[in-house]
Amino acid sequence: MEPLTAVPKLYTIESTAYPGYCITQQGTQIVLKFKDALNPFQLWYRDESWQFLGEDNSDPSALVFINHGSKKALRSQSSSTSRSIAKLTVGDYDPAVENNSLLWSISGSSDDQVFVTETGNSSVFLSHTSSSRSSFKDGVPVVTSAQGENSRWKIVAYVPSQVYRILCHWFGNYLTWKQQNVDVTFKNAIKHNDETNVVAVSPNNISLDGMAWFKVPAGGRDNTTYFTSFILINKTGLALKGSTKPGDKVLLTQYDPLDYGFVWSENRFQASNTDYMAINLDGTNLQWSLQNDDQYQNSAWYHPLVLRPASANQGYVEQQTWKFNPVVNNV
Repeated sequence: MEPLTAVPKLYTIESTAYPGYCITQQGTQIVLKFKDALNPFQLWYRDESWQFLGEDNSDPSALVFINHGSKKALRSQSSSTSRSIAKLTVGDYDPAVENNSLLWSISGSSDDQVFVTETGNSSVFLSHTSSSRSSFKDGVPVVTSAQGENSRWKIVAYVPSQVYRILCHWFGNYLTWKQQNVDVTFKNAIKHNDETNVVAVSPNNISLDGMAWFKVPAGGRDNTTYFTSFILINKTGLALKGSTKPGDKVLLTQYDPLDYGFVWSENRFQASNTDYMAINLDGTNLQWSLQNDDQYQNSAWYHPLVLRPASANQGYVEQQTWKFNPVVNNV
Protein backbone atom coordinates (compact mmCIF):
# COMPACT_ATOMS: atom_id res chain seq x y z
CA MET A 1 0.00 0.00 0.00
CA GLU A 2 1.20 3.49 -0.79
CA PRO A 3 2.09 5.68 2.20
CA LEU A 4 -0.03 8.61 3.28
CA THR A 5 0.76 11.65 1.16
CA ALA A 6 -1.03 14.44 3.01
CA VAL A 7 -1.40 13.38 6.63
CA PRO A 8 -2.85 16.04 8.93
CA LYS A 9 0.12 17.76 10.57
CA LEU A 10 -0.02 15.94 13.90
CA TYR A 11 3.09 15.61 16.04
CA THR A 12 4.33 14.65 19.46
CA ILE A 13 6.82 17.00 21.13
CA GLU A 14 9.23 14.81 23.07
CA SER A 15 11.85 15.77 25.63
CA THR A 16 15.42 14.90 24.68
CA ALA A 17 16.45 15.11 28.34
CA TYR A 18 13.84 12.51 29.29
CA PRO A 19 13.34 10.17 26.30
CA GLY A 20 9.85 8.74 26.01
CA TYR A 21 8.17 11.71 27.72
CA CYS A 22 6.24 14.23 25.67
CA ILE A 23 4.28 17.44 26.09
CA THR A 24 0.73 16.60 27.14
CA GLN A 25 -2.34 18.64 27.96
CA GLN A 26 -3.78 17.51 31.28
CA GLY A 27 -6.84 19.59 32.05
CA THR A 28 -5.63 23.17 31.65
CA GLN A 29 -2.08 22.22 32.59
CA ILE A 30 0.76 21.35 30.24
CA VAL A 31 3.02 18.62 31.59
CA LEU A 32 5.33 15.82 30.53
CA LYS A 33 3.80 12.36 30.42
CA PHE A 34 5.06 9.06 29.14
CA LYS A 35 4.17 8.55 25.50
CA ASP A 36 0.80 6.89 24.94
CA ALA A 37 -0.23 6.19 21.35
CA LEU A 38 -3.92 6.30 22.32
CA ASN A 39 -3.83 9.70 24.05
CA PRO A 40 -4.88 12.52 21.66
CA PHE A 41 -3.87 15.12 24.26
CA GLN A 42 -0.26 14.28 23.39
CA LEU A 43 -0.80 15.11 19.72
CA TRP A 44 -0.31 18.64 18.40
CA TYR A 45 -1.39 20.05 15.05
CA ARG A 46 1.02 22.55 13.54
CA ASP A 47 -0.82 25.51 12.02
CA GLU A 48 1.88 26.99 9.82
CA SER A 49 -0.30 29.70 8.26
CA TRP A 50 1.54 32.31 10.36
CA GLN A 51 4.86 31.79 8.62
CA PHE A 52 6.64 34.91 7.34
CA LEU A 53 4.85 37.23 9.74
CA GLY A 54 7.23 40.12 9.21
CA GLU A 55 7.25 42.21 6.05
CA ASP A 56 10.90 41.26 5.56
CA ASN A 57 10.11 37.56 6.11
CA SER A 58 12.52 37.67 9.04
CA ASP A 59 10.75 34.87 10.92
CA PRO A 60 9.80 32.08 8.52
CA SER A 61 8.94 29.53 11.20
CA ALA A 62 6.06 31.09 13.16
CA LEU A 63 3.36 28.55 13.97
CA VAL A 64 0.62 27.63 16.42
CA PHE A 65 0.48 24.27 18.20
CA ILE A 66 -3.16 23.13 18.46
CA ASN A 67 -3.86 20.28 20.84
CA HIS A 68 -5.58 17.46 18.99
CA GLY A 69 -7.58 16.42 22.05
CA SER A 70 -8.95 19.77 23.22
CA LYS A 71 -8.63 22.00 20.11
CA LYS A 72 -6.94 24.60 22.32
CA ALA A 73 -3.62 26.20 21.44
CA LEU A 74 -0.37 26.01 23.41
CA ARG A 75 -0.15 29.33 25.25
CA SER A 76 2.78 31.15 26.87
CA GLN A 77 2.23 33.12 30.07
CA SER A 78 5.69 34.71 30.18
CA SER A 79 4.40 38.20 29.39
CA SER A 80 1.98 38.11 32.34
CA THR A 81 4.60 37.41 35.00
CA SER A 82 7.90 38.89 36.14
CA ARG A 83 9.27 35.44 36.95
CA SER A 84 11.96 33.89 34.77
CA ILE A 85 10.04 30.62 34.64
CA ALA A 86 6.33 30.48 33.79
CA LYS A 87 4.09 27.45 33.42
CA LEU A 88 2.42 26.91 30.07
CA THR A 89 -1.30 26.54 29.57
CA VAL A 90 -3.72 26.39 26.63
CA GLY A 91 -6.01 29.05 25.19
CA ASP A 92 -8.75 29.52 22.62
CA TYR A 93 -7.47 30.01 19.10
CA ASP A 94 -8.97 32.07 16.30
CA PRO A 95 -7.01 31.62 13.05
CA ALA A 96 -8.10 35.10 11.96
CA VAL A 97 -6.64 36.85 15.00
CA GLU A 98 -2.92 37.24 15.68
CA ASN A 99 -2.13 36.37 19.29
CA ASN A 100 1.55 36.57 20.23
CA SER A 101 1.09 34.34 23.28
CA LEU A 102 0.16 31.45 20.93
CA LEU A 103 2.93 31.91 18.36
CA TRP A 104 6.07 29.76 18.46
CA SER A 105 9.18 29.38 16.33
CA ILE A 106 11.34 26.31 15.81
CA SER A 107 15.08 26.40 15.30
CA GLY A 108 17.52 23.55 14.83
CA SER A 109 19.18 21.48 12.17
CA SER A 110 16.66 18.65 12.39
CA ASP A 111 13.46 17.68 14.20
CA ASP A 112 15.56 15.42 16.46
CA GLN A 113 17.19 18.37 18.27
CA VAL A 114 15.23 21.61 18.16
CA PHE A 115 14.61 24.66 20.26
CA VAL A 116 11.10 26.12 20.47
CA THR A 117 10.92 29.81 21.34
CA GLU A 118 8.30 32.51 21.47
CA THR A 119 8.01 34.10 18.06
CA GLY A 120 8.14 37.58 19.53
CA ASN A 121 10.95 36.86 21.98
CA SER A 122 13.65 34.42 20.92
CA SER A 123 15.19 34.44 24.40
CA VAL A 124 12.12 32.73 25.89
CA PHE A 125 12.39 28.96 25.41
CA LEU A 126 9.91 26.14 25.71
CA SER A 127 11.34 24.01 28.49
CA HIS A 128 10.42 21.81 31.43
CA THR A 129 11.45 21.68 35.05
CA SER A 130 14.17 19.36 36.25
CA SER A 131 13.89 16.07 38.06
CA SER A 132 16.36 13.33 38.86
CA ARG A 133 16.03 10.42 36.45
CA SER A 134 15.66 7.92 39.27
CA SER A 135 12.59 9.63 40.66
CA PHE A 136 11.19 11.09 37.46
CA LYS A 137 7.40 10.79 37.22
CA ASP A 138 4.62 11.90 34.92
CA GLY A 139 3.36 15.40 35.54
CA VAL A 140 6.55 17.49 35.46
CA PRO A 141 5.42 21.01 34.38
CA VAL A 142 6.26 22.36 30.94
CA VAL A 143 7.38 25.98 31.21
CA THR A 144 8.97 28.90 29.43
CA SER A 145 12.43 29.85 30.64
CA ALA A 146 15.93 30.91 29.64
CA GLN A 147 17.76 28.30 27.57
CA GLY A 148 18.88 25.26 29.52
CA GLU A 149 19.46 21.56 29.22
CA ASN A 150 15.72 20.93 29.33
CA SER A 151 14.99 23.18 26.34
CA ARG A 152 15.77 20.70 23.60
CA TRP A 153 12.95 18.78 21.96
CA LYS A 154 12.35 16.11 19.38
CA ILE A 155 9.34 16.73 17.14
CA VAL A 156 7.97 13.44 15.83
CA ALA A 157 5.36 13.19 13.08
CA TYR A 158 2.37 11.04 13.99
CA VAL A 159 2.03 7.97 11.79
CA PRO A 160 -1.12 5.80 12.11
CA SER A 161 -0.12 2.28 13.03
CA GLN A 162 -3.14 0.35 11.76
CA VAL A 163 -5.11 0.30 8.52
CA TYR A 164 -8.81 -0.63 8.61
CA ARG A 165 -11.58 -1.50 6.23
CA ILE A 166 -15.00 -0.48 7.53
CA LEU A 167 -17.72 -3.05 6.95
CA CYS A 168 -21.44 -2.25 6.91
CA HIS A 169 -23.57 -4.94 8.54
CA TRP A 170 -26.53 -4.34 6.23
CA PHE A 171 -24.86 -5.08 2.88
CA GLY A 172 -21.68 -6.73 3.98
CA ASN A 173 -19.80 -4.20 1.82
CA TYR A 174 -16.98 -1.83 2.68
CA LEU A 175 -16.99 1.93 2.97
CA THR A 176 -15.04 3.63 0.23
CA TRP A 177 -14.65 7.02 -1.42
CA LYS A 178 -15.27 8.14 -4.98
CA GLN A 179 -12.55 7.01 -7.30
CA GLN A 180 -11.28 9.21 -10.11
CA ASN A 181 -13.40 9.17 -13.30
CA VAL A 182 -16.37 7.46 -11.60
CA ASP A 183 -19.74 8.92 -12.56
CA VAL A 184 -21.83 9.74 -9.49
CA THR A 185 -24.92 11.02 -11.29
CA PHE A 186 -28.05 10.76 -9.18
CA LYS A 187 -31.00 8.79 -10.47
CA ASN A 188 -33.37 10.98 -12.48
CA ALA A 189 -30.78 13.75 -12.52
CA ILE A 190 -30.97 16.10 -15.50
CA LYS A 191 -27.21 16.56 -15.79
CA HIS A 192 -23.97 14.96 -14.69
CA ASN A 193 -23.04 15.29 -11.02
CA ASP A 194 -19.34 15.94 -10.41
CA GLU A 195 -19.18 15.38 -6.66
CA THR A 196 -15.65 14.53 -5.58
CA ASN A 197 -16.03 14.09 -1.82
CA VAL A 198 -18.64 11.33 -1.74
CA VAL A 199 -18.32 8.26 0.48
CA ALA A 200 -20.55 5.21 0.12
CA VAL A 201 -20.63 1.45 0.15
CA SER A 202 -20.04 -0.18 -3.20
CA PRO A 203 -21.19 -3.65 -4.33
CA ASN A 204 -18.30 -3.84 -6.78
CA ASN A 205 -14.79 -5.00 -6.04
CA ILE A 206 -12.35 -2.10 -5.81
CA SER A 207 -8.72 -1.82 -4.81
CA LEU A 208 -7.66 -2.07 -1.18
CA ASP A 209 -6.43 1.52 -1.30
CA GLY A 210 -9.98 2.64 -2.01
CA MET A 211 -11.20 1.00 1.20
CA ALA A 212 -8.29 1.89 3.51
CA TRP A 213 -8.92 4.07 6.54
CA PHE A 214 -6.70 5.22 9.39
CA LYS A 215 -8.33 5.65 12.80
CA VAL A 216 -6.68 8.46 14.80
CA PRO A 217 -7.61 8.89 18.50
CA ALA A 218 -9.35 12.21 19.16
CA GLY A 219 -10.80 14.18 22.05
CA GLY A 220 -14.57 14.37 22.42
CA ARG A 221 -16.49 17.54 23.11
CA ASP A 222 -16.37 16.88 26.87
CA ASN A 223 -12.61 16.08 26.72
CA THR A 224 -13.11 12.89 28.73
CA THR A 225 -14.19 10.22 26.25
CA TYR A 226 -11.15 10.10 24.02
CA PHE A 227 -10.91 6.33 24.42
CA THR A 228 -13.97 5.99 22.15
CA SER A 229 -13.49 9.10 19.95
CA PHE A 230 -11.51 9.28 16.74
CA ILE A 231 -11.09 10.87 13.33
CA LEU A 232 -10.94 8.84 10.12
CA ILE A 233 -8.52 9.70 7.34
CA ASN A 234 -7.80 8.01 4.04
CA LYS A 235 -4.44 7.45 2.36
CA THR A 236 -4.38 11.01 0.96
CA GLY A 237 -4.85 12.54 4.42
CA LEU A 238 -8.42 13.73 3.81
CA ALA A 239 -10.83 13.15 6.69
CA LEU A 240 -14.51 12.26 7.12
CA LYS A 241 -16.69 15.17 8.26
CA GLY A 242 -20.27 15.17 9.49
CA SER A 243 -23.00 17.77 9.83
CA THR A 244 -25.48 18.33 12.65
CA LYS A 245 -28.30 18.44 10.10
CA PRO A 246 -30.04 15.03 9.85
CA GLY A 247 -29.91 13.60 6.35
CA ASP A 248 -26.75 15.39 5.28
CA LYS A 249 -24.10 13.25 3.62
CA VAL A 250 -20.81 12.46 5.36
CA LEU A 251 -18.09 14.12 3.30
CA LEU A 252 -14.41 13.48 2.70
CA THR A 253 -12.56 16.77 2.96
CA GLN A 254 -9.53 18.66 4.26
CA TYR A 255 -9.11 18.21 8.01
CA ASP A 256 -9.78 21.23 10.24
CA PRO A 257 -8.19 20.79 13.69
CA LEU A 258 -10.70 23.19 15.29
CA ASP A 259 -13.87 21.52 14.00
CA TYR A 260 -15.63 18.81 16.03
CA GLY A 261 -17.49 17.82 12.87
CA PHE A 262 -14.53 15.54 12.17
CA VAL A 263 -14.78 13.70 15.49
CA TRP A 264 -16.68 10.39 15.68
CA SER A 265 -17.38 8.10 18.61
CA GLU A 266 -18.17 4.45 19.05
CA ASN A 267 -21.66 3.59 20.25
CA ARG A 268 -21.86 -0.05 21.22
CA PHE A 269 -25.26 0.33 22.89
CA GLN A 270 -26.85 0.28 19.43
CA ALA A 271 -24.73 -2.57 18.14
CA SER A 272 -26.45 -5.59 16.64
CA ASN A 273 -23.80 -7.89 18.09
CA THR A 274 -20.43 -7.60 19.79
CA ASP A 275 -18.52 -7.16 16.52
CA TYR A 276 -20.57 -4.27 15.14
CA MET A 277 -21.26 -0.82 16.53
CA ALA A 278 -23.02 2.40 15.66
CA ILE A 279 -20.82 5.39 14.85
CA ASN A 280 -22.02 8.73 16.17
CA LEU A 281 -21.04 12.25 15.26
CA ASP A 282 -19.40 12.97 18.60
CA GLY A 283 -21.66 14.66 21.15
CA THR A 284 -24.83 14.08 19.10
CA ASN A 285 -27.40 11.34 18.52
CA LEU A 286 -26.68 11.37 14.78
CA GLN A 287 -25.24 8.16 13.40
CA TRP A 288 -23.81 6.82 10.18
CA SER A 289 -26.62 5.38 8.11
CA LEU A 290 -27.32 4.16 4.59
CA GLN A 291 -30.32 5.22 2.55
CA ASN A 292 -33.07 2.65 1.98
CA ASP A 293 -33.11 3.19 -1.79
CA ASP A 294 -30.25 3.41 -4.26
CA GLN A 295 -29.36 7.05 -4.73
CA TYR A 296 -26.96 6.81 -7.64
CA GLN A 297 -27.60 5.95 -11.23
CA ASN A 298 -24.22 4.28 -11.58
CA SER A 299 -24.48 0.78 -10.13
CA ALA A 300 -20.98 1.10 -8.65
CA TRP A 301 -22.20 3.71 -6.18
CA TYR A 302 -25.04 2.48 -4.02
CA HIS A 303 -26.16 4.01 -0.76
CA PRO A 304 -24.17 7.15 0.10
CA LEU A 305 -23.29 7.55 3.76
CA VAL A 306 -25.52 10.02 5.61
CA LEU A 307 -26.30 10.93 9.21
CA ARG A 308 -29.59 9.91 10.80
CA PRO A 309 -30.87 10.14 14.39
CA ALA A 310 -30.35 6.98 16.39
CA SER A 311 -33.38 4.73 16.03
CA ALA A 312 -34.70 1.92 18.21
CA ASN A 313 -36.45 0.46 15.15
CA GLN A 314 -34.70 -2.86 14.55
CA GLY A 315 -35.41 -2.55 10.82
CA TYR A 316 -32.80 0.18 10.64
CA VAL A 317 -30.14 -1.24 12.95
CA GLU A 318 -28.16 -3.08 10.28
CA GLN A 319 -28.02 0.08 8.17
CA GLN A 320 -26.47 1.91 11.11
CA THR A 321 -23.97 -0.65 12.41
CA TRP A 322 -20.38 -1.06 11.33
CA LYS A 323 -17.25 -3.04 12.03
CA PHE A 324 -13.58 -2.05 11.81
CA ASN A 325 -11.63 -4.87 10.18
CA PRO A 326 -7.85 -4.51 10.66
CA VAL A 327 -5.87 -4.99 7.46
CA VAL A 328 -3.06 -7.49 7.96
CA ASN A 329 -0.23 -7.57 5.44
CA ASN A 330 -2.31 -5.40 3.09
CA VAL A 331 -4.83 -8.22 2.61
